[in-house]
Amino acid sequence: MVLESGVINFDKKPVVLQPWSSDVESLRLVKSVPVWIRLPSLRLQYWGVNCLSALVSTIGTPIMVDKVTKARTMIKFARILVDMEIAKHLPMHIHYLNERGQVMEQPIDYEWLPTKCSGCKKLGHTAAVCKHAPDAIKKLTEAKNQANAVDIKASGIAANAQDNSSQNKALIETKLKGDRIRDFMNSFFDGWKFYSSSVVEGRIFLIWKAHLVKVEIIQENAQLLHCRVNMLGGNLAYCLSIVYVSNQLETRKSLWSDLATVQRLVKPWIVMGDFNDIFHVDDHLYGRPISVKEMEDARQWLALGEATEMKTLGPNYNWSNKQDGGARIFSKLDRVFSNESWTDVFPLVVAYAQWDVVSDHCYLLIKQGYLCRLGVKPFRFYNMWAAHEKFRETVLHSWYIPLEG
Repeated sequence: MVLESGVINFDKKPVVLQPWSSDVESLRLVKSVPVWIRLPSLRLQYWGVNCLSALVSTIGTPIMVDKVTKARTMIKFARILVDMEIAKHLPMHIHYLNERGQVMEQPIDYEWLPTKCSGCKKLGHTAAVCKHAPDAIKKLTEAKNQANAVDIKASGIAANAQDNSSQNKALIETKLKGDRIRDFMNSFFDGWKFYSSSVVEGRIFLIWKAHLVKVEIIQENAQLLHCRVNMLGGNLAYCLSIVYVSNQLETRKSLWSDLATVQRLVKPWIVMGDFNDIFHVDDHLYGRPISVKEMEDARQWLALGEATEMKTLGPNYNWSNKQDGGARIFSKLDRVFSNESWTDVFPLVVAYAQWDVVSDHCYLLIKQGYLCRLGVKPFRFYNMWAAHEKFRETVLHSWYIPLEG
């Protein structure tokens, strides 16, 4: 009877009840807990029970909607109780398609989360009081040191290495190989899918959220990882090319040839990463002058018209040699390109660049923008229209056209 009575709360925290057993182990027994979540600034057209259930079903199993949310008496946020798996990383955003087919990002606020030890990964205590703290913390610290020692150039539909809000990420020049890949994923991206191979290992590393996107690798070599990305929950798909171009001029030539002939299974296409090349003279500041020959191959590919550079907000130069004084050099090596079909499908997407404290490169973030609606524009009549020779004829013709409604 107690187990069937529904959700029980004490001190605004859920009380988890399970049948007693002589072999009780809390981590195995409790796999999920009911958590109240808030969806701030969610538009009212999505406040229906069915819409809210569909939204939160990507992160857990919906249980009930708050009565205030049902009545819509307070519209600051929508509140819903969700049964969530606590062993996985908890997302901070929900991505969904609005009525116009645009990808929207909805923030999530958790009213309460269970305490989880960062060392042994068990619930109910912190690493400070963990009985296994010496070994567990040692392993965790070692994994973090390995990750921090990685000169990560984060690109892709991505942010920095520890930002878990995006759908998929590409990490450039990671130097991660073998067991270090597993340690890195377990420490920072638990529950994410990843792709690495002997061809791109240590150079390009792609990770994604399997419940949001499906990734199909099409082509790879030492400088390029090309794939198709299907966005789950809709019929949108695009091709993504992640590049980490060689700093040798002759080796770079094959990359431009690959980009010119790459197979695009769907029309929208985005190319991004470390191009290690200069497209314009003003993309380089200080140091040795850049010759026209060094820019020739890159500019010839751009002249094909297959893609144009995406507007990028942030610093103009996204690489530095981190030297002091007169030895400092700045360059723009990391770029984002997209084709016309990408702009048609994702018209509000913009790129952001931001400096990182570990890497000598900025990381790139591709983010969905939002339409700003200012209301209905009033009709304005301009006197100059009346001076047109066919003004009277056009007005009379339109005046006598029959209208219904």
